[in-house]
Amino acid sequence: MDSLLAYLSSHHTALMLILAAAVLICYFIFNRLIKLALFCVLIVLAIAGYHYLKEPGRSSKDVGEFWQKTRVKAEKIVETGKKTYETGKVVYEKGRKFTEGMDSLTGKEKEKQPSR
Repeated sequence: MDSLLAYLSSHHTALMLILAAAVLICYFIFNRLIKLALFCVLIVLAIAGYHYLKEPGRSSKDVGEFWQKTRVKAEKIVETGKKTYETGKVVYEKGRKFTEGMDSLTGKEKEKQPSR
């Protein structure tokens, strides 16, 4: 690995060719992903259009209910995440205190740790 880095640092042309190839590879990968995303959006729009044409009055009501349900579920997920974070913080503190207690029992010197 060191020899490869030394070679690339001394041969700038090879480094530029490798970087150009990497950029081209990334471009083609992202180009396909963008095409796939646009295709998926078109499919969703087609399905939504079909349901709208099938029952025009009902679709706007369904969309409103969908957004309400999504908002409520997202709020529940955020609350669950906050509770999980708080629980994790408590468990971390207990583990840190336990480790400090074990270090004092074994006689190990406390290593300098960044304070929080």
